[in-house]
Amino acid sequence: MRIVITDANVLINLAIADGLRLLRDLPDHDFVLPEEVLGELTNESQRQQVEAALAEGFLSVVRLEALEGLELFVELRRIMGAGEASCLALAKGNGWIVASDEKGAFRREASRLVGAAGIITTVDIYVLSIHAGLLTVAQADSAKAILAANRFALPFGSFEELLHE
Repeated sequence: MRIVITDANVLINLAIADGLRLLRDLPDHDFVLPEEVLGELTNESQRQQVEAALAEGFLSVVRLEALEGLELFVELRRIMGAGEASCLALAKGNGWIVASDEKGAFRREASRLVGAAGIITTVDIYVLSIHAGLLTVAQADSAKAILAANRFALPFGSFEELLHE
């Protein structure tokens, strides 16, 4: 079982495209989020969807408590938000995968702390879901269009292009 600590942007993207159920259905993955990320969900509809996922039990909140993790969190807070910093500190301390669409400083630090293989994105969740038979390419492309209409344009025409990479 792979534990994936999820940043707010991935949760928001999935909520926008009605895709949070993918976190429930994706085999061999358990999804968690730090308390700090829950605090970053300011859109009422998106927050309600995440809270419903928490209530249903396929998403859970975790706390950053280990001293090493807290020290790393403080260091990372100098260059990124609390949600991103807590995701990275928890991923590093527990050997978890981090789900985030952040670029820049976050991506550099994530690569340093958990390696490229320890990072997945919204797109990766859709690709994994297609491979698992949870979605068709057409359904994923429909979600892609919804995301593009909500300021998250993806740099490819169809998910079909990603299935053979």
